Amino acid sequence: HLPVINPRTLRIGHLMRNAGTGMEVIMITNPVYGVCETDERIRTYGLPVHAAMRHSGGLLNGWAHLMKGLFFPDVFVLNSVWHTLIYVFRHASPGDVIYTVSHPVSTHLVAILLRKILRRKFVWFADIGDRFHHSGKGLRGRMLLQWERKVCNDANRLVLNSEFLTHELMKEYGITPGKCLMVPNPPV
Repeated sequence: HLPVINPRTLRIGHLMRNAGTGMEVIMITNPVYGVCETDERIRTYGLPVHAAMRHSGGLLNGWAHLMKGLFFPDVFVLNSVWHTLIYVFRHASPGDVIYTVSHPVSTHLVAILLRKILRRKFVWFADIGDRFHHSGKGLRGRMLLQWERKVCNDANRLVLNSEFLTHELMKEYGITPGKCLMVPNPPV
């Protein structure tokens, strides 16, 4: 789902407005309670997300922390699989460009599933705003860094939001500069 406003939302909105003539751009996401989308290019499927839940604390944060430890790579993984199926059975067409945005990290699962399991041919842009895991300590940390390596190596292009992140991923995974597109977040 798109938050009401933050730098990543602005990046996605800019991409959708400026995708080019002759291109149909759609976004597959969950509906958000209290947010009425007026853009016909945004297709909502699945369970609604309550906007207030994203910023609440207490018991909900404790529950989210527990769930985060149980699901890999994040608690939205089943949702990402659901959106993959929606795309395949309702919207897929030859020549598609898939643009996945993290966080959550599991959005990149859409492209991996399409490429590896369903053998779909498409161009994949992976927008990475933050490292998947900073320390790589523990089993979960190592697995997240392996996931990050896979996304960075398998995507056709990486869209990164800072020079620092661009250089860090190039150094860590041997990515060529031509594969990276640095697009800074716009001011909110």
